Amino acid sequence: MEKIMKETVIEHVKLLLEESEREITPAERKEQKKYAMLIQNANDKNLLSRMLDESSQIRDTRKLALRIRHLLKIYGIPGFFNRFDTFLMVVFEKFGYLFDTIAVPLFKKKLRQDTAKVIINEKKSVFHRHLTSRRKEKIGQNVNLLGEVVLGDREADHRYRHYVEALTNPRINYISIKISGIYAQISALNYVQNKKDLCERLAVIYRQAMTYRYEDEKGNQQDKFVNLDMEEYKDTHLTLDVFKEVLSMPEFKQYSAGIVIQAYLPDAWSFQTELLEFATKRVAEGGAPLKMRLVKGANLAMETVVSSLKGWENPIYDTKIDVDDNYLRILDRACKPENASVLRVGVASHNLFTISYAHLLAQRNKVEDYISFEMLEGMANYLPRVLKSLNKQIILYTPVVSDANFLNAVSYLVRRLDENTGKDNFLSYSFDLKYGSKTWEFLREQFEEAYKQKDTVSIQARRTQNRNNAQDFKVYDTFHNEPDTNFDLPVNRRWADNLRIKWMKNATTRPYIVPVQVGADRIETGKRLSYVDHNQNDEVTVCEVVLSDQPQVAAMIEIAEKDPSGWSAMEPAAVKEILHRTATNLANKRGDLIGCMSAITGKTFTEGDVEVSEAIDFCRYYPLSLEKFRAQQTVELRPKGLVLVIPPWNFPTAIPVGGVVAALAGGNRVILKPATVAYPIA
Repeated sequence: MEKIMKETVIEHVKLLLEESEREITPAERKEQKKYAMLIQNANDKNLLSRMLDESSQIRDTRKLALRIRHLLKIYGIPGFFNRFDTFLMVVFEKFGYLFDTIAVPLFKKKLRQDTAKVIINEKKSVFHRHLTSRRKEKIGQNVNLLGEVVLGDREADHRYRHYVEALTNPRINYISIKISGIYAQISALNYVQNKKDLCERLAVIYRQAMTYRYEDEKGNQQDKFVNLDMEEYKDTHLTLDVFKEVLSMPEFKQYSAGIVIQAYLPDAWSFQTELLEFATKRVAEGGAPLKMRLVKGANLAMETVVSSLKGWENPIYDTKIDVDDNYLRILDRACKPENASVLRVGVASHNLFTISYAHLLAQRNKVEDYISFEMLEGMANYLPRVLKSLNKQIILYTPVVSDANFLNAVSYLVRRLDENTGKDNFLSYSFDLKYGSKTWEFLREQFEEAYKQKDTVSIQARRTQNRNNAQDFKVYDTFHNEPDTNFDLPVNRRWADNLRIKWMKNATTRPYIVPVQVGADRIETGKRLSYVDHNQNDEVTVCEVVLSDQPQVAAMIEIAEKDPSGWSAMEPAAVKEILHRTATNLANKRGDLIGCMSAITGKTFTEGDVEVSEAIDFCRYYPLSLEKFRAQQTVELRPKGLVLVIPPWNFPTAIPVGGVVAALAGGNRVILKPATVAYPIA
């Protein structure tokens, strides 16, 4: 089958631009100019973001009035404001802030009015009028009831009921939901229970969509459509698993639902593969087709910050070109007739090059009936009309919020503002796009580059941490924190499951013996103390610790004072190598350290995991920090001698290691007396 030539796509984009010029209204052109001015001035963008954020957070009108005035003094009055708004801001800055009880409510009301086209008011009269208007235009509405990640069960239950109730509204026929919005207890190490609970909730929502049907344009009764949004990378596997699990239930065999795939993830290709295999088998067995809503991705900043904080690989492509490459590659496979017939495609993009490519691809493959074009409500509203005039199925992603919950809309607005005004985002350049201009040439070159690389872009997942793999020894010259375990990755969850099995002893398991260490001798005779597993109802002994007596303690002190290993005289480079090797050994014993902490002290795996990381950090950091002290000519370093480390029990790995390593790094000899409660761990 012939591929779509890039020249053909570019010609089609030119036609769309010409049609857009004819379709855009004077009011929309004025709005476009305002957006263009906003994008060109980072100062204005920062001011708008901060005003949105602070006006939603600060309840005290006096404090908020002073904050707004302060922000105006820092950033100035935005250039994209019209004359009247500019006048109001000048008045507010000069003396209006003094009348905060009047000025602040008016300011908030104006803010709500200015965002009314992007965030639809959930007030019944306003919302229904909007839905009715769009239906007359034959433009679909994917309703998104705005809200952030829930923090507690009460809020999760409220949001869940909100979705269920929304489906009873006869004017709503399509909604998007997020698993983080209906369930507050998502935890990687409770994956099975999380999946079970979420499946129960999603099943109720699907049943509601099948019960409260709607009448389509032809007068036929149809099930309402539920789209499952993808959010943070950490929840992608769970979201996909829940989607497949619920739709595998016999009662949903004839129900069509959808899920989002984010092209900015290299592993989006594998997610699409999984979906295609599931949908193909489902349809072959007489089930209804499903839908994939293909987006570029909207959590780039958050994923980047999380990756930096955790020391994990960023799961997102490094460049916008790579994201576009992947989007086109996924589209190529999605639009094959055998795939589009079982897994419908929602092309979610404002990028005219992407839209044209998808249109021509669907047209060539004769799968136009299986493709919809999806955009954001309130963004370049003339474009959906242009595509509708070309007989395309159009769906607008429509965020909805009540006045009382406008706070929930702020993060969405700021995220969209940041995303849609980014230097690589198409919308940033679309507000004044002319054929043949410098902007046109830039966007054309972007598309041509993506087109050229679409079949070769890497589709390997970025996060590949695998705790089953041993860590190689390395001496470091600079300090980097040891990354904690990413339990969101399936391979690490399986590792944790095996760890639990290994350390969950039973009554028939012979407890291991922890000897007394005196120099090089390991002594297993003498008085013993038994340790039981605090996680089990039955008294199961995990291990027995041999307790030292006075002669043994005296022998330890004598050996430490004589220093037969010559530790105090050892070269700093050799000390550094030994301690860095110790860090590697700790890293490779991470699982057993976590298991032992869990069994002996009842620590959770996540609590134990961060302790191991901290212990590893101590082993690397202390010798590196001493190098800086040695480099100072005014500082003289010498060992203190013999150090006794007596740690508490509550951090049974990190604190003992920290104390011992700090002393050893300084050339001292050490005797460790662990906390009795946590003795076996040390």
